Amino acid sequence: MAEDYATLDQLSGGRLDITIGKGNDPDQNALFGCDLDGKWDRNREKYGLLRRLLSEESVSWSGQYRPDLVDATTQPRPFQTPTIPLWHGFASSTESRELAAKSRDPLSSTNSLWSFALSRELT
Repeated sequence: MAEDYATLDQLSGGRLDITIGKGNDPDQNALFGCDLDGKWDRNREKYGLLRRLLSEESVSWSGQYRPDLVDATTQPRPFQTPTIPLWHGFASSTESRELAAKSRDPLSSTNSLWSFALSRELT
């Protein structure tokens, strides 16, 4: 995925932004073979790995949700430096908002799917 995004970034001359999210529908998770247990840990881990693969040329990494990497280099490298902007999509909970704040990344809200009261609480 990091290589696909870097390719799009190269082809667009550095105009790519990416929005990530864990998904909030059990059917979405089932489509990709993921259960809802550990969804936030999986989201944080995969975000961290994607960020590193896009910003570092040699990545050694060990986690819970995929095989380890040793000195992995993705090709092509992104056009943008230090890296492609990563936005965090959020709609129904505070975890994505908190990960964005900790990472100093922007937010993309899809709160139109939820009640005004919940939207107000999350922002």
